[in-house]
Amino acid sequence: MKLSYKEMPIKKVVEMAQRAYPDAEFELGFRYLHGIDVGQDEKEAIVWLTKAAEHELADACFTLGEVYFDMYDSNAEYWLLKAASLYQINYSQNINKGYSAFQCYEILYNYFDNKFVKTADEWIRKAMDEEYAEAYLELARRYLFGESIKQNIKKSGELYGVVLRLAEKDEDLKRMINSNCEFMKEVIENEKL
Repeated sequence: MKLSYKEMPIKKVVEMAQRAYPDAEFELGFRYLHGIDVGQDEKEAIVWLTKAAEHELADACFTLGEVYFDMYDSNAEYWLLKAASLYQINYSQNINKGYSAFQCYEILYNYFDNKFVKTADEWIRKAMDEEYAEAYLELARRYLFGESIKQNIKKSGELYGVVLRLAEKDEDLKRMINSNCEFMKEVIENEKL
């Protein structure tokens, strides 16, 4: 059985990254960014994330864009838009369509001050068409709080219901819901009373 880079010991990840494997470069950058098996080092993280991003790895471009965004660095926009473009290509090539569509949404909705809300909403709908649970959960949250959309508790509850249905067959999703959605569930339940 082949190990993913996330499961590999740091020594093997470093070896593979030094051999210019883009996924290993991304993983090493991610580990430096979060201090996983190495000392946390933002500069070293940027070095490895940039190498992976230059190989047009969408997740690396997105993560690098987020790092620059958090630093108020002008490189953020370039890498975030590059990531969105790569996720759109992945979507059009049927590569992990739900995830790719949702990542486009995340970038366009969260990082550009309402500049791309309409386009972002198109991408969240595409993710929902692929039954990508996080898209339903995100839209449920937005309806619940009236964020860039007219507040609608009933619609929020309906979308949350879809997430619960999808979670019946996905243990990881069940764990995510249990750990991240108790507040939403409580608000929706209180609204029914």
